[in-house]
Amino acid sequence: MIAFVHPSAAACSASDLRALGYDVRVKETPVNATEIRGEFLRRTIQVRGCCQEKELLKLYAYTLTDYPVAVHLDVDSILLRPLDDLFDAMIGGGDAAEAARRLAVHGGAALPENGPVNFFFTRDYNLVNKPGKPAGIQGGFMAVRPSVEVYEEYRGIVLQGDHYPGSGWGRKGHGGYYGAQQIQGLCAYYYDHVHPGTAVELDRCRYNQMVDDPRFGRGVKAEPSAGMAGGAFPCRDGRDECEDCRTTPLGKIRSAHFTICQKPWTCRYFGEKSAGDTHGRLCDELHGEWHRIRSDLEEMWRQDGRDTIRVGEVQDGDYRLDHFRGHCSRAGGRGYIPLKIPTTVGLP
Repeated sequence: MIAFVHPSAAACSASDLRALGYDVRVKETPVNATEIRGEFLRRTIQVRGCCQEKELLKLYAYTLTDYPVAVHLDVDSILLRPLDDLFDAMIGGGDAAEAARRLAVHGGAALPENGPVNFFFTRDYNLVNKPGKPAGIQGGFMAVRPSVEVYEEYRGIVLQGDHYPGSGWGRKGHGGYYGAQQIQGLCAYYYDHVHPGTAVELDRCRYNQMVDDPRFGRGVKAEPSAGMAGGAFPCRDGRDECEDCRTTPLGKIRSAHFTICQKPWTCRYFGEKSAGDTHGRLCDELHGEWHRIRSDLEEMWRQDGRDTIRVGEVQDGDYRLDHFRGHCSRAGGRGYIPLKIPTTVGLP
């Protein structure tokens, strides 16, 4: 596991990440924002999005050329099941064709026949504010084929700064939404227009699941298509029918991203309020899985004799004990009891 950390975050995170077994690589942003030639991008990339130009650290995944595939995950993500089918389909070999058939792809689309897949991703259709607009990628999950050439090409695109208000990168439509100046818009532009046919959009109900509503809500002006179910609002991804990821069984989800559900360490419990709310039900289940995995890690440390942590220190929270497993003393972030890392470092 590799963690790319910006120098501004190194003091508060690098030592703990190393103790958890990460190879920590402290890196400056791939481009100096003051050197971007396009005035609009130079000005806005430093003030917009979740992390401003620092989000471009995710591009360092392309530099990991010692590996055939690199998977970027945001820190607020969770892996629930193996990604072997994705790896096999990307790397090739004897099982590649069968893996490709099993892979959950958006809309059931086929993988490219005339070339390799260099990028697996999901889109964030919550960024779309009206039907017909292109959606950016969801930057919390990306499976890339490492290539220094691709990394440098990205750097060149950003430094050129060919990004405009509303119309975005190359005036191709990837602009005007949250994160358009950073990874969400940049990678979408790269694979939609610069190198089309080399990336595959995955089923976002299975990969990078965010428990989001697939349809526009009230107030969105759109003409229902002929195939749309009576009374339903249009799907954000432009299809007539779309799966509601809020109803996906937990057992079918391979990875999830805590955005709409909020972070597990906020000790939020939907509980009875989620009885008729599929969003709350699945968020509770995903939060429960995160706390289960944390408990498994703590138990592994204890069994391995790395008992500088004591049960009373780590699991003394009594709020919803069956759900949060002792990690929360009350609802809200102030009720979260942080993980205490043993002084003996590393994971098996």
